[in-house]
Amino acid sequence: MVRKIRNSLKAGKSDSEIVRTLQGRGYRLEYIHLLLKKAKWRKVFFLFFSGFLLLFIAFLVFIGVIVYGVLFVNTGEKMDLKNPLGGVNVNFGERNGVVDVNYIKVNESFVEEVYIDDVEITVEFISYLLNELGAWQLRPNPITGEVPSIDFIIDDKRFNSVVGDGIVTTKGLGVDSDIVFYSKKKEIVRAMLSKTPAEVFRDSYNSGKSSLDVKKSEAELFMKGYFGLYDSLKS
Repeated sequence: MVRKIRNSLKAGKSDSEIVRTLQGRGYRLEYIHLLLKKAKWRKVFFLFFSGFLLLFIAFLVFIGVIVYGVLFVNTGEKMDLKNPLGGVNVNFGERNGVVDVNYIKVNESFVEEVYIDDVEITVEFISYLLNELGAWQLRPNPITGEVPSIDFIIDDKRFNSVVGDGIVTTKGLGVDSDIVFYSKKKEIVRAMLSKTPAEVFRDSYNSGKSSLDVKKSEAELFMKGYFGLYDSLKS
């Protein structure tokens, strides 16, 4: 009888029509409702299962796109930024007397020499150093679209760098930064003067002269690709 009811439903008959037909055959109303419930159960289960399966597949596709974007897609490339201290020698000692411009011989060439006290850390310093550290590999969060934001506190100077199509550094701290670097002017200048700035800054970080404060969760940092930058500091 359940099978016949299913066939009737497939044929387009309404519940009331089926109820009247079964009542005409002597079936009690409560039994008819039980038969209708059993006849419809398979359809309800099938619809529920199909809907759940589609949602699950959509979820897997969504996760797959996110994982692929995070782990395998890297559209950035290292930028060709000019070193603000290129061609300059910095004297870390104390300056005796007033010297406007002094030139010293380095590798058979004369280069400008300045004292560390005369060096002013600018936004160009921060962008150049971040580029050397590998910040160009960072990317916006593939889910929220939020771009990486990094703060630098160097003595009494405050800077914020946003990594999007490039590295844009401005004075002052960011509103909602991901990480904060703490360092000293001498540490930044030493890194800038080196042919391998990342290695010098890494040594400063690992020796405790520079430090890093994480503001966001590991999941957020992972989405933005920070672990590559963090590994470059620890390697």
